[in-house]
Amino acid sequence: MESGTDPIYYPVRRPDEQRLTHTPFTQNSGHAPFLLDLEALPADLKVIGINDYIFIDGYERVRKAKVQHGRLKNIDLILPVIELRLDKFAGVVKKDKDGNYSQSGWNRINLHIVFDALDPEVIRQQFLGSLAPCYQLIPDSHNWNGRWKGVITRDSLSELGQMIIDSAPPEKRADYASPLHEGFNNLCVSLEKVIEALDRHYLAGKYLIAVGKTEWDNLKWDDQSIAEKRNIINQANLVFTAAENPAAYDAARKKLLASNVKATLLDCSDAHSLSSSDNKDRIGNCFTWIKADPTFDGLVQAITEFDDRVFIGDTPPKRLLVETNRTKYASRIRVSGKPGNTLTDPWFNVDMPLSHDLVAIIGNKGSGKSAMADIAGLAGDTKNFKSFSFLNDKRFRNPRNKLAHQFVGALCWHDGTESERQLDQDPAETSVERVKYLPQSYLETLCNELGDGGSATFDAELRKIIYTHVPEEARLGYNSMDDLLDFKVAEIDSSREQLLKEISKVNAEILQTERRLTPEFKLSLQEQLDAKVAEFVALEGSKPAQVEDPSASEVTQAE
Repeated sequence: MESGTDPIYYPVRRPDEQRLTHTPFTQNSGHAPFLLDLEALPADLKVIGINDYIFIDGYERVRKAKVQHGRLKNIDLILPVIELRLDKFAGVVKKDKDGNYSQSGWNRINLHIVFDALDPEVIRQQFLGSLAPCYQLIPDSHNWNGRWKGVITRDSLSELGQMIIDSAPPEKRADYASPLHEGFNNLCVSLEKVIEALDRHYLAGKYLIAVGKTEWDNLKWDDQSIAEKRNIINQANLVFTAAENPAAYDAARKKLLASNVKATLLDCSDAHSLSSSDNKDRIGNCFTWIKADPTFDGLVQAITEFDDRVFIGDTPPKRLLVETNRTKYASRIRVSGKPGNTLTDPWFNVDMPLSHDLVAIIGNKGSGKSAMADIAGLAGDTKNFKSFSFLNDKRFRNPRNKLAHQFVGALCWHDGTESERQLDQDPAETSVERVKYLPQSYLETLCNELGDGGSATFDAELRKIIYTHVPEEARLGYNSMDDLLDFKVAEIDSSREQLLKEISKVNAEILQTERRLTPEFKLSLQEQLDAKVAEFVALEGSKPAQVEDPSASEVTQAE
C-alpha cells in the first residue's frame, strides 16, 4: 500500500555543493529507523527533501523532529516535496532481442512539486486545498450519489475508495483493499489543475516542478501524444532519474537534448531502502552534485546555471584537485581577539568558510574589505606586506592605540593546519609565501611608475604572478618565466628548423613526382626506350658469323 510518505532528499556536501537522492519513509516502518539513518549520513550531506505522496505528513514529522525535538543536527535544510499522479498514462515500451519495440501495460505519470521550506499548513491550505478532482463512478447519475469531487484529505480519499468499491460488481468487491487504499491509488489530477493551484502569491517563487524521466520516456512519440509528451516535460523545471552509473546518466541526458526537450536532469537514488541495504536505490546513493548555497534559492540558481553548477559522477573534478593540493587551498579565515585583550568596543569576530573557487568580498567603503584582504595576505606570509592599506602604522597598526596588538588572524588549510599571525607583526623575511597578494596601493604604485619608465617593473611583476600559476612539473626546473620561455622558444626554433628541412625534402620529392607526371616526361622516356631498342637491334645485326670449334669435329677427335 502506498500510504503516507516516501521521501526524497537533497543532501549537500558543503554550503556550496548539493547532492540529490531519495530515501524510504513509510507509515508501516515508522520514522525512527529513517531518522537514525538520516542522522548517520556523512557530515557533508546537509540538505534533505521529504517526498510525500499527495499529503504532507512525512515532511511535517521530520520538520518537527528537527525544530521541536532537536534531531537531525547534521541537516541544514529540509524541503517538502509532494508527488501527484497525473491523469495521463504512459504505455510501457519494451525492446525485444531483435530490436523491435512493443507496448505492454500502462503507467501513470508522476509529478513532483519541490517547495521551499514552508509551513506544512501553508502547503495544505494554499495548494492541496485547491485541488479538487472529480470522478463519475455511476453512469447517467444526476446527483452526488455516483459522483465524487472534493478537497484531498484522508477522509475524502476514504470516501472515494468506498464509492469505487460500491460501484464494482458484488462478486468483485472482496478483491479490493481498504477504502483509503483504493482512494489513494485511484486519485489522479490534471497538469493544468496543478499549475492553476500553484498560481498563488503565497507560493510565488517557492516551488519547482519535476517529472520522472522513466515514466515520461514511456510515452510514445506518435501522432496522438507528441504534443502532450513535450508539454509535460517542458512545463517542468527538473527531470528526475535513477541511473545505474554516470555513463547511463550521460546517455539519458543526451537523449533529452537530442529530443529538444527539458534536459535539466538530476540523478536520484529513488531510495526505498535504508543505507545499510545492498539495493542501488538506498539512502545516500546517487551521483548528483550541485554547487550552490544550502537553500531553496541555491537550488533554483543551480538549475538556472545547470551546466556550470551540476556535476554527475563520483567526485567533481574541482574536489579532486583540492584533495590533491590540500596545502594550497584555504578552507576558512579566522580573526579574533587575543585572550585577555582589554578592548570594550566590538571589533573582529570572524570565522568564515571559504569557497574553493572565486571568493569576492563585497561591501561599502569602510566596511572591512581591505582589512580582510590584508589579514589573509598576512596569514599567508605575503611578500608585499609593506603595501598593506589597513595593517599599517597610519591605520590599524597606529602605535598610539595599539589595536593590532590585540588581535590574531589565521588561514585554515584543507590539510588541517593553520597559519596564525599576530596582526601587529609582519611576516619574517625567511618565511615561505603561501598567498600571492597584490594590495591596491601596490598596484597603484606600479601603474604610476609606467609614466616614468616603470613599465618594465610592472611587466616583470606580472610575469612573476603568471608564473606562480604554472604547475611545478611544467616549469622544467627553471626559476622564472623568462628562462622557461627561452628554453621553450629554443625548442620550438629547433623543431621549426627540422620541420623546414623535412618540408624542403618533401617539396623536392613532390616537384620530381609532378615532373614525371607530365606528357613530356612520358615522351622522353618513350624516346629513350626507342633509342635503346634500336641500339639493341643494331647490335644484334652486327654480330659476326658463328665459327664452330675445330676441336669439336669428329675428324679432329679421331686425330
